Amino acid sequence: MISMTTLQTAIYNLFNKYKSAGVTIIWANQAEARPEKPYVSLQIIMGPKKIGYDDELVGADNKVARRGVRELTVSVNYFGAEALTKMASFQESIELPTAREMLRVTNLVLVRSTSPRDLSALMENRFETRAQMDVDFRLSSEVKDLDSTYIESVILSNDLDNSINEIP
Repeated sequence: MISMTTLQTAIYNLFNKYKSAGVTIIWANQAEARPEKPYVSLQIIMGPKKIGYDDELVGADNKVARRGVRELTVSVNYFGAEALTKMASFQESIELPTAREMLRVTNLVLVRSTSPRDLSALMENRFETRAQMDVDFRLSSEVKDLDSTYIESVILSNDLDNSINEIP
């Protein structure tokens, strides 16, 4: 399985590439004050979760491995003027071929993104402009069972007729 740090770095770099000048990108729930607007916050809100069934295979070293698809959802929030327009621009940009190529390097694939939502609201005594969308990514994951051994055949002996059979 790819490490969470590698996943976060790839996702951060993707949004960082397509941000406008002067926009800061942060991870949500960080132990620092919110930056000046405009800024984007990213948060993995679900996953990686298993999609479908894993394939089980035996490697050249006779160890059993499981390989499957995992999915994670990232919540993207844009804070600042024209938040909905900027979020729509992000949505279009992350679907470009260059974005797919950036993700491919770390074994990530963009699956879908929700429509940008206007979440502007009154915060204390000021109006805060904010837009949000969720972005789903998929990756392949492989886990190797280091303690397993693959049974290549079984030998059956029949005490009644003294026959011995090998079953592959």
